[in-house]
Amino acid sequence: MLVLHLKPHQSHRDGDESQKLLLALLILPNPFPPKRAFNIFSCAILAGKSVSPSFDQLHLPTNGITKMWIFLDIDGVLVPEKKFDRPIEESEILSFDRTCLHNFENVLREHPDVFVVISSSWRELFSLDAILPLFSPDIAKRIVGFTPFLDPKHLHQFQYIRYQEVLAFLQQHNALRDRWVAVDDIQEHYPPDATVVVTDAYSGFDESAAIALELYLLSEKCQPPNTYP
Repeated sequence: MLVLHLKPHQSHRDGDESQKLLLALLILPNPFPPKRAFNIFSCAILAGKSVSPSFDQLHLPTNGITKMWIFLDIDGVLVPEKKFDRPIEESEILSFDRTCLHNFENVLREHPDVFVVISSSWRELFSLDAILPLFSPDIAKRIVGFTPFLDPKHLHQFQYIRYQEVLAFLQQHNALRDRWVAVDDIQEHYPPDATVVVTDAYSGFDESAAIALELYLLSEKCQPPNTYP
């Protein structure tokens, strides 16, 4: 399998890099429709010439400038099912797979203007203070919280509950026009037209998932800023 590390600070000018990007799209388990994949391929090359801003502490842009959010599941993403192929110690229950975490955090480090919201059912069991230390410090400070819980009285109205929780978060933060992507092992948590990087539950956030997320974030870099009053 091709291991492709896309660097936003590098310029993808030569044909070899373009071929690698196209090959990466071809080997992925169909993360995007053909038309969407072509746009991502084209935008990724342009985005290779851009430089992401850096910052020392979490700072959310003011209203009027759209942000990029990742809504992150945990089970089947940072805790793959293969973890339970053997008996686990009690001390391992509250822990992530090192490889999956490494893959995810490496993508985020290339995009310091992206923020993370936990959408996982872990938020029903653990506090944010318990989850944040499981991430590297530089990534933990970019995790801004949990998606909200919906009123149980109204759950029967929704087909895609996790998707509705994402929308509720965006609405609470005046961010309905912001760009976002979900990382989840269950596509059915979201409607077909939602942007979701779907992981293999057994393997978790592997190299293919990292490439898919990287390509999507790169494609968003070449979109014009979405500003509004």
